[in-house]
Amino acid sequence: MLGIGACGLIFLSLLFPYSILLALPVGIAAMITGHSAIRNKTSFVGKARMGKILGFAAVIIFAALLVLVALILISSGGSSIDN
Repeated sequence: MLGIGACGLIFLSLLFPYSILLALPVGIAAMITGHSAIRNKTSFVGKARMGKILGFAAVIIFAALLVLVALILISSGGSSIDN
């Protein structure tokens, strides 16, 4: 459930830009709870594994978007200073 929420927050950030900041903690929580459920031998191994994978994917997408925004800001910021 947390993994789906993390990925949903990333897509929701297209409408509400600051909601992407919630994707990182929700994605980390999905990875932690998924790993804990697998370690405790839950009967829903498939759901736990999928939550862990979706949480990891949300964190990776968040990091990639963060790097992309940083590169855009760096490339546009260098030419804005006039002498």
